[in-house]
This record gives sequence, C-alpha cells and structure tokens, in this order.
Amino acid sequence: MGNNQNAQAVGIALPKIAHGLCHYHYLKEAIKPIYEADVLYHHMQLI
Repeated sequence: MGNNQNAQAVGIALPKIAHGLCHYHYLKEAIKPIYEADVLYHHMQLI
C-alpha cells in the first residue's frame, strides 16, 4: 500500500486527527541524495 493510500485510510479511520510522516521516514527520504553522493564520492576514490 502506497503512502497516498495510507494517508487516505488514516483520514477515513481517524477523520479528526492530522496525518503526517514520522520524523524517521521524513529524514530517511531527505538524506538519500546526500548518501548516494557520498557513496559515489568514496567509490571514485577507490578507482
């Protein structure tokens, strides 16, 4: 089930409660480009 479906399900089950990503998942997605750049940088140093 995708994020949009999860948000819809929460909205139906708990209509008076705001829904949002938890800090862990928000930061996990935010750090991906930095992590990937770091991995590439270290890989290039080995060549």
